[in-house]
Amino acid sequence: MRKAHSLLLLPIVAAFVACGSSTTGPGGGDREFILRGSGSASAPINAQLNVDPSSFTVAFFEIRLSSNTDCSGPYETVLTSSPARRLDMTTDPEIVRVSGLPEGAYPCMAMRISDLLGFIPATTEGRCTSGDSFTHDIYRAEETIPYLDIAGNPITARGTDATPVEDPVWIFASTNPAAVAARGYNENQLIPLSHQLEVPGGTTFYWDATNALHSTGEICDIVAGDVGFR
Repeated sequence: MRKAHSLLLLPIVAAFVACGSSTTGPGGGDREFILRGSGSASAPINAQLNVDPSSFTVAFFEIRLSSNTDCSGPYETVLTSSPARRLDMTTDPEIVRVSGLPEGAYPCMAMRISDLLGFIPATTEGRCTSGDSFTHDIYRAEETIPYLDIAGNPITARGTDATPVEDPVWIFASTNPAAVAARGYNENQLIPLSHQLEVPGGTTFYWDATNALHSTGEICDIVAGDVGFR
């Protein structure tokens, strides 16, 4: 997987309610944890990128929180969904609500998502054409170093840029990506987390989408920006 195909989310709001029938999380307690997508920018990213998405879709199968910077267990599972929750992050979607999240610091957020990301450029730049729909397979058959699942087992990679194939993959956002890499994880499935989640407290998990698309070679590409809790 080329670096430019790494995962991108838009800002996600985390604040403390109940899930839909297809999602589950820990229950009980008097706190509520909400993940919500947002189309607004929260931090600048690379200046050479100059196209905003008018739509960006991510499919979530599972989200876990870890109190360990190397993203090892035990975990607090805040989302499980079957089928995956495929959401347009620019429409401010609510991803999940969970009550009773234990107090503490969480420097790692592990996400099992579809490796097929969809987006529509808001403006035109090179291969990025306003209004056109694009699908990127971020974990393709050409990958020489396998992604690992949360248990450390290799994930089979399929598909190409021309013929995407969906494979659920794990992405790890940590305040110390090197600690996760030391456990054998592919650096392309790791994301630096600028600030850990601290519970209790209203918190925003952000991932800036401003200018996140650019034209590279024969494709319109997407890259990740700065992520963290604030």
